[in-house]
Amino acid sequence: MDESMKRFDRLISRALLPYTLCSVEEEQ
Repeated sequence: MDESMKRFDRLISRALLPYTLCSVEEEQ
């Protein structure tokens, strides 16, 4: 995988982390 893509993917994961945590908490 391209290095820039890997960095971009990590950035998106970090940005979406709060949203995914909230979604998991709401489902429970």
